[in-house]
Amino acid sequence: MKITDGNFVIKNGDGNMLFKVKDPFFSIHEKRILVDGYGTKVLTLRGKIMTMYDRWQVFRGESKEESDLLYTVKRSNMIQLTTKLDEFLADNIEEKKCDYRVEGVWLESSCVVYAGDSDIIVAQVNKLYFLPFSFNISPMRLTLGLEDGILRKWIG
Repeated sequence: MKITDGNFVIKNGDGNMLFKVKDPFFSIHEKRILVDGYGTKVLTLRGKIMTMYDRWQVFRGESKEESDLLYTVKRSNMIQLTTKLDEFLADNIEEKKCDYRVEGVWLESSCVVYAGDSDIIVAQVNKLYFLPFSFNISPMRLTLGLEDGILRKWIG
């Protein structure tokens, strides 16, 4: 799945937009901006060019300054059959051990976020099924579960 302008929107249970990914019209680097329901720029995601692990840096607001770096995300391995990502918080400069690990199955529209290399789940996304089979014409509906305080680490 490629996240581009408008195809990734997060809404609450009442259908109100909470977050949306915006794709700048022109950018030398791969770049996405997460905005809240009021249009305030919350995060800037910048893809690093020419990396073997598809590295992305996530900054506070619209910044690209190192002082506003929140975390870096990269694939765990160059070749993967399922999605596995390592997340390193900004103060983890050496990146010897990840702070969070994301494992996802895109065909099932689900992912789990673990604390480092442990089996402790801090966030989880699952597809909501309303029928006994997967039949979706409308946008996907997902449910998100987060441990207390984890969102503060991810959006500053």
